[in-house]
Amino acid sequence: MIAGDGGATGRVLGPVERVGLALLPVVALGLVLPFGWDRSGPIRWLVLPTVGFALLAASTDRATAAGPAGDERPAGALAVRARVAWVVLLAWGLVATVVAVDPLHAWIGTPDRRFGWLTWLLCGALFTVGVDGGPGARSLAVRATTVGAALLGLHTAGQWFGLLDDGRFAGDRLGGPLGQPAYLGAAAALAAPVAAGLAVDRTAAPRWRLAGALGCGGAVTAIVLSQSRAAWVGSVVGVAVVAGASTWRRRRSPGDDAGRIDRRIAAAAIGVPVVLVAAVPTLRRRLTGAGRSGGVVDGRLDEWRVGLRALGDSPLTGYGPEGYRTVFGANVDEDYVVQWGRDVLTDRAHNGLLDVGLAFGLPGVAAAAAALGLVLLGAVRAARLGEPTLLGLAVGVVAHVVGQQFLFPLSEVDPLFWLLAGLVVGAAAQGGPADPIGRPAPPSRAGPRWRDTARTVTIGAAAGLAVLVAAAGIADIVADAEVATTLDDRRTGPAADAGAGDGELDLATTLRPDSIRYRFLASRLASRRGDLDAALAEIEAGLARSPSDPALRGEEGALLLERARRTTDPAVRQPSIDHAIEVLQDLVLDDPLHPRHLQRLGVALAIAERFDEAEVHLVRAVELAPDDPEARTNLEVLRSLAGERNGG
Repeated sequence: MIAGDGGATGRVLGPVERVGLALLPVVALGLVLPFGWDRSGPIRWLVLPTVGFALLAASTDRATAAGPAGDERPAGALAVRARVAWVVLLAWGLVATVVAVDPLHAWIGTPDRRFGWLTWLLCGALFTVGVDGGPGARSLAVRATTVGAALLGLHTAGQWFGLLDDGRFAGDRLGGPLGQPAYLGAAAALAAPVAAGLAVDRTAAPRWRLAGALGCGGAVTAIVLSQSRAAWVGSVVGVAVVAGASTWRRRRSPGDDAGRIDRRIAAAAIGVPVVLVAAVPTLRRRLTGAGRSGGVVDGRLDEWRVGLRALGDSPLTGYGPEGYRTVFGANVDEDYVVQWGRDVLTDRAHNGLLDVGLAFGLPGVAAAAAALGLVLLGAVRAARLGEPTLLGLAVGVVAHVVGQQFLFPLSEVDPLFWLLAGLVVGAAAQGGPADPIGRPAPPSRAGPRWRDTARTVTIGAAAGLAVLVAAAGIADIVADAEVATTLDDRRTGPAADAGAGDGELDLATTLRPDSIRYRFLASRLASRRGDLDAALAEIEAGLARSPSDPALRGEEGALLLERARRTTDPAVRQPSIDHAIEVLQDLVLDDPLHPRHLQRLGVALAIAERFDEAEVHLVRAVELAPDDPEARTNLEVLRSLAGERNGG
C-alpha cells in the first residue's frame, strides 16, 4: 500500500523533507536543460548534494525535536548493521582520502566523475535518511522516482525519433538526459521496477497507477535504447531474485494473491526488453556480440586484470577516490595496450567493488560488500512482505547492485540508489507496511547525552555542507555558462581574435579555482591561437592543483614538444628541447606503455639529434600502436634523417 505522509507508525514529514524527497529523484533521473556541459551536469550537481545534505539536516533535526518518543528509527539488527557498515566505509575512506595520490580530487571528485569522498558521504547520508524515513518517505520517494522515470523515457524517446538534437553514440546507443548510454541504462534499471510497483498497487490512486505505467514504460524504453548490457543483466537478476523471494512467501501463505503482482512486475521489467531485443537487429547484435573475441567480455576481463594488479600494489588504502587514473599507466600491460589502445583516459576498473578497492583498499571493499550484502538481504526480506511498491523497490535495488559490478559507482545515480536502498532496509527492519489501525506511541524516555550531541553535530555539518555545495554549484553554473560561449567555433577557430574568450575563462577559473577542467580548456584556447606560453601557463596552474593528473601531464609534454619545434633562437632552443625531453622522460617513466608519450619522446630526442635513443622509443610506439600512421611516419622520417647523417 502507499502510506500517507507518515501514517500511524511514522513521523509526519517536514517541508524540507517533502521537497527534498520529491525533488531528488526527479533531478537525478530526468533533469534536462538546453545548456551546460555534459547535459545539465552543473545544475544536477547543484541540486543533488544540496538537497541530500539538507535532507539529512532536516530529518535529524525533526527527530531531535520529536524526542525519543517520536523517534521511529528501525531498531532491527539489519538496519543497525547496515549503518555500522556505512560508518566503517566512510571512516576508512576518510583515512584513504587523507593519504590519497591526488589530494584535491580525492575530496571533491574530478570535474567529469564528481565521486570524491564528499560524494561517498552524500550516499551514506541519503542511506540514513532512507532507513529512518518510514512509510511516508517511501511513498513520496516512489512517486517522485516514477515521475523521474517518465521524464527519462520521454527524453530518450525524443532522441530516438530525432526530435532532440542530442546526437547518438556508436551503434545508435542513446544517452538520454544523463548523457551516456551506460549511465542511462543504470538509472533506468533502478527506476523502471519502482514505477512498475506503483502501477500494480491496487491501493494507490488511479492517477498514480497511470503515472506508474507511464514511468515503467518510459524507463523500460530507456533500458532498451541505451543498449547497456549491464542494465539488461541487472534487470534480469533483479526480477529473478525478487520473484524467488516472493515465491517462497506464497508457499508460506498459499492464500496470498501476490503471485499476480509478481507476474505483472516481471512482465513490465523484463518482458518488453526481451521482445525488443529479439525483434531489433541492432539490439540482437549488441547482445550476441558480447562474447566474441575482442568483445565486451574480453574488455571487462582485461580491465579487471589491470585493476587487480593495481590494487595488489596498494591493498591497504588503495589510491584514494579518483586516484586510479594516476596509476593506471604504471599497471597496464602490453596486451591490453595493443588490444584496446590508450586514446581514452582510463579512470575506472568497471567493477563496483573493485573500484571501491582502488579508492579505499581492501578494508573499504569489505565494508562496501557488507553494506551491499545487507541491502540485498533487506531487498529479499522486503519482497517477502508482499507490498507492491516494496517489490518494485526491491527489484530496482537488486538490479542496480548487480549491474554496477559491470560498471562503476555513478555520482549521477548512486545517491538516488542509496536513498531507495535505505527505504528498503528500513521497511525490512520495520517488518511491514504501515498499520492502518495504528499503534500507541512508545513511552517517552530520555536518551543518552552523547546521542543528542551527535545529532547536533550532524545537523550543523549537514547544513554547512549543503550551503557550501550550493555556493560551489552556483559558481560552477556561472563559470560553465561563460565557457560555453568561449567554446563557440566562431571564437576559437583559426580566425579568432587574439585574446578572444580570455575574459570568460579568467572568470571561470576565478569562480572555480579548484576545477582543472577550466584550466585545460583555457590552455587549448591559447594553443589554438598559437600562444604556447599562455597555454603552458594554464597547464602549470592546473598541475599546481593536481600534480599527478595524467591528462594535464600529457598536455604539458605535447606543448613543450611543440614549443621546442617552433623555437629558432639558438640561445633558447637547446634549453627548450632539454626541458621537453626531461618532462617526456618522466611521463614515460611513470607510464612506460603509452604510445603517444613514447612517440613524443622519440620526436624530441630526434630534434636533439639523439637518433639512436629516438629510434628505440619510436619503434616501441609502433609496436604498441601498430595501426597508428603517425608513429610509423615519424619512425620512417627518423631513419631517413639518421641515414643522411651517417653517410647519405
